Amino acid sequence: MRKDNFFAALDIVLAALPVLMLLLIWDPFGWFGLSDFWMMASTGVFVASIVPFLAFVWREKAEDEREEVHLAIAGRVAFLAGASVLAFAIVLSVLAHKLGPWLPLALATMIVAKIGTLAYLRAKK
Repeated sequence: MRKDNFFAALDIVLAALPVLMLLLIWDPFGWFGLSDFWMMASTGVFVASIVPFLAFVWREKAEDEREEVHLAIAGRVAFLAGASVLAFAIVLSVLAHKLGPWLPLALATMIVAKIGTLAYLRAKK
């Protein structure tokens, strides 16, 4: 296996593991019926799997202009997808009169981080 193929496979595993753990914890169809112990253990595995994923995102480096554009587009699509899902969840929660603090906090954090980073990078330029 070439080095590039190895890292491509590693990137997929690092991205898929936290998603799979979230599905296991969420259990939308009630297939797993995890006990409290296994729910906590699964949550621990999720936390342990999110750290390498964050390191993967942090270490992304473009080697040329084309890759820089690809990273920018991927970041923009990810931000828009996350913001859209959070906005939809906020609307549904408000309609159900069950809006907790975490959804607005997550969306506000994304927005402030995006705007703050852009302002910093433009000022640094």
